Amino acid sequence: MEINIRTMLEKDLPDCLAIWLAANLSAHDFIAKSYWHDHLAQVAEALPQSQVFCAFWEERLCGFAGMTNDNYLAGIFVAETMQCQSIGSKLINFLMTLPLDSMPYPKLRFGSLSKKSTRSEVLLSSWFCQKR
Repeated sequence: MEINIRTMLEKDLPDCLAIWLAANLSAHDFIAKSYWHDHLAQVAEALPQSQVFCAFWEERLCGFAGMTNDNYLAGIFVAETMQCQSIGSKLINFLMTLPLDSMPYPKLRFGSLSKKSTRSEVLLSSWFCQKR
């Protein structure tokens, strides 16, 4: 499966918002749905102000990764129908290969992500996909 990744354009915002909302409703079903709907406008304002990279399969937006202004990976969101297809991994790999001079910020931080936690996350991801 060939995935193309590029910087988010204004026309991508509605699809990114739809993926963000669906992913949060699914992943956080213990939180009232109204919470996510109430924050959609805030996310719609924040995404264009952040560095966002979108993944496309057959010209369809299937996921995105967003970075905050302090170089923190804020989140990776993948459309439910495209989960377990390595879209998230491809987005991370893409971010890791960007030359520093092409980044709007001098350095990319992945929070507490380390080689140990990466292995755990890979195992967790594999387990999640097998359970689906």
